[in-house]
This record gives sequence, C-alpha cells and structure tokens, in this order.
Amino acid sequence: MLEGSTMASGMQALGVRFPVMVAPMVGISHVAFRAMLRRYVPVGLDPLIFTEMLSTRRLPTERLDTTAELRCTDAEKAGEDRFIPQLLGNEERFIKPSVAKLESLRPWGFDINMGCPATHVLKHNWGVRLMGDPAYAAGVVRMVRESTDRPVSVKMRGGSDKVCDLGYLDEFTEALEEAGADWITIHARTREQGHDGRADWQLVSEIAKRRRIPVVANGDIQTASDALTVLRDFGAGGVMIARAATVRPWILWQVAEDLYGDRPGELAPAGRAGEKAP
Repeated sequence: MLEGSTMASGMQALGVRFPVMVAPMVGISHVAFRAMLRRYVPVGLDPLIFTEMLSTRRLPTERLDTTAELRCTDAEKAGEDRFIPQLLGNEERFIKPSVAKLESLRPWGFDINMGCPATHVLKHNWGVRLMGDPAYAAGVVRMVRESTDRPVSVKMRGGSDKVCDLGYLDEFTEALEEAGADWITIHARTREQGHDGRADWQLVSEIAKRRRIPVVANGDIQTASDALTVLRDFGAGGVMIARAATVRPWILWQVAEDLYGDRPGELAPAGRAGEKAP
C-alpha cells in the first residue's frame, strides 16, 4: 500500500491524507472549477486544489471578493479549506502584503510559481526564470516562509533550459528546502519543452532520493494508472494532475478507489454511496 512509502509518509506528516493534487491552470482553476472537482472526491479524502497563478503585484490592491479565482459563495467557501493560492512574483514589497491579504481566506497553504514559461512572465524574472539562480529563488521562498505559518511549496520545472541537469536541480532544490519549502512539485519537462514531449518521471525519482522533503510529480498524469505508477514506482510524495482533470474530473475518484478501495462502491463522493467511479 502507498502508506508504507517514505515519501507518502512525508506528505501525511503535513496533514495531506490524499496524495493527489490538482494543478494551478490559467483561466481554469477558478472557484467554479474547484467546486466541480470536489463533487467527484470520495468522502473523507480532500485533495489539495490550487488557484491559478496570482500576481503579487496586483493582489495588494485587488478586492478578493470580485476575482473569479477567489470569489465564492458561503456554501463554496465551506468546502474551500484545502485550496492553495499560487503566488507569482519575486519582490518582498509585494509578496508579503499579498500573503497577509490572502490569509483572510484561510488557505491551506501557499505555492510559489517557478515553472511558468510564458513570455510576459519571464520578462519580469518570474516563473521559470527564478530557476536560473538558486540563491535568489531561495530568497523568494524565505519571503513567503516568513509571512505565514501555513505550508509553503514550490512548483518548478525539470529544467530552465533545453536539458535537465540533475546536478543543478539537486543544488536548486536543496536551496529551496533549506529556505523553508515544505515540499516541491516538479513538472518533469524543461522550459523549452513547454507541454511537448514526455515528462521525465525518473528525474522526479532522482530528486526525491536527494531531498528530505516530499517531491511531487507533475506532467503526463493522464490516467489513474499513471498516478499509481508514479506514486509506487518512482518514489513521488504525491502526484499533481492538470489537464486530465479538466476533461475527466472523476480521475480523482478513480485514483482513490485504486489506492484505498477494497471493493467496488466502497469509496464514493457525497450522495453517491455504493457507486463505482466512471
């Protein structure tokens, strides 16, 4: 069983009962999408669901109750105890007030974007550009770590250039760990790859062996079988599903059944007792 693995235990120590997360996706990870996903999660298993990336330059002056990424009704708010805002930025004067403001929503934790390859992000030295300097990236982690007692994570890529350099990634992730990151998510493709080619799950495995904190795998998690393979065979502390969850939101239910279910229909979302995942 998954519970016996070292990396899964690392996430459990953080209070993560279900090692499947849903990635931050621009234009998709708004309140309505997050609410829809929760309809397919078996009772008692609350996945961590991320907002899309939020600009720390805008957050201090934005009204949180008017943005699609954060606005929610009282009923939706009641189910939002496992959501994580993803922060985009690199300046203390914006990051610290952004975290302070988001604390009013009682998020489960905070994530730092170090993986976005979009041109408009790179020109500000945000996103994957932060991967070019371990000390600088570690400083950004410390800014968030000093601003909250909640878990802090980083979502990054398998490389900031054309190739994955395991030695450099070891140095980079060690710097994040030492700065106070509670876990790291690696989209196992380089900046140049974007969403092309195959994600290198073995890279996640190699970094996971070198870190004391959990390392979560992202990239090409298209089916429940993919999720189980990464968790059981590659030593990942969790899996982060992205595009697959937009077309098959019941993938969360499928993974839960495969991980924990002993008989069909044993695990089901609220109001669907006895049903099997599609």
